[in-house]
Amino acid sequence: MTDFHCHLLPGIDDGAQTAEEGLKIAQQLSEQGIGRVTATPHYVHHRDKVEDFLSRREQALYLLRETAERMGQPLFPIVMGAEVRLEKDLSRVEGLDRLRMGDSSYILLELPFTPFKEWMEEEIDNISFRYSLTPILAHLDRYEWYSREERQRLLDRPDTVIQFNCSAFEDRRNAKTILRLIQEGRRVVLGSDAHNLKERPPQFDGPLKFLRSKLHGQFARYEQECDRLLAAN
Repeated sequence: MTDFHCHLLPGIDDGAQTAEEGLKIAQQLSEQGIGRVTATPHYVHHRDKVEDFLSRREQALYLLRETAERMGQPLFPIVMGAEVRLEKDLSRVEGLDRLRMGDSSYILLELPFTPFKEWMEEEIDNISFRYSLTPILAHLDRYEWYSREERQRLLDRPDTVIQFNCSAFEDRRNAKTILRLIQEGRRVVLGSDAHNLKERPPQFDGPLKFLRSKLHGQFARYEQECDRLLAAN
C-alpha cells in the first residue's frame, strides 16, 4: 500500500523536524503495512519559488537517507512530490509540473481553508489542461464547512482523484462514505498526512483493517489500483 500524503522529510515544513523523527514516522508506517510513501512537503507559491523548494526537498531527502544508512534502518521507496496550496493564478507558475508525484502525471493540491469559490475549480482545470496533470485533492475530509453540494461537486469531477486522511476513519460517517466511493469504483487514495509522532502520527492500521473487513476480496484489487497510479516510479 502507498501512503499518498506524508510529511516525513526533515526540516522542510511543519512536519518532521529531524531525520530521526522522519525515520520513526517511516518505521511506524512500515509496521502498519505501508510499502511506499509519497513525500509531500508544503509548497506555497506566494512565499516560495519552485527551484528553491526543489533544492530544499532534495537536501531533506539526502539527510533522511544518509541518517537511515548510518543507523542501519531499512527505508522503503520514497516518491517525491509536494502538497501544493491552491492560489489564484497558480496555473501560470512556470515549472509547476516539477512538483508532480515522481514521474507520474499526478499532483497533490491543497484547497485553501476558506469558503468554496468558483475560481478554485477554474485553477484546478487550468493546471490540469496546461500541464497535462491529474489533480489529487488533498484531505477532502477536512473541509467540513463546505456544503454537501460543494463537496459532491468536487467528488463528481471526472478527472480528479480524491485523497482522504486516515484520521477521517475516526468518524463513522466518513468511513462509510470512503467505503462507498471505493465500492463504486471511484478514484480514492489514502494518506497518513503524518507530521510527527504525537499530535499527527501515522494512523494506517485502523483504516486498512476496516477496509479489509468490508471490501473482502475487493481490497486486494483496490490496493493494486492505488499502487499502479505511481507505477512509473
